[in-house]
Amino acid sequence: MYDKPNTMASKEADKSREREMSKSTSQQADKFVVRLPDGMRNRLTDAALAQHASMNTLFIQALEQFLDSQQRQQLLLDALAEQVKRLERASAPA
Repeated sequence: MYDKPNTMASKEADKSREREMSKSTSQQADKFVVRLPDGMRNRLTDAALAQHASMNTLFIQALEQFLDSQQRQQLLLDALAEQVKRLERASAPA
């Protein structure tokens, strides 16, 4: 099998195609403007730099963690409510 040589030009062409694909995906993505309290943008920037990620990536990860934790919390509350009902039924006089 023949592999094309890894030339600098082919690497640059690959990067260019990746940027264009990313750009078109980014342009089609839903956008939402958020007003941040004083200092939060700097904190987000610092955290993104420390994790070698974009601010957008960090923001999306934080939102996903929050939404996932809300879902887990609701599941636990539902399970607790069901357990309370079972205990109440079991302790009720016959």
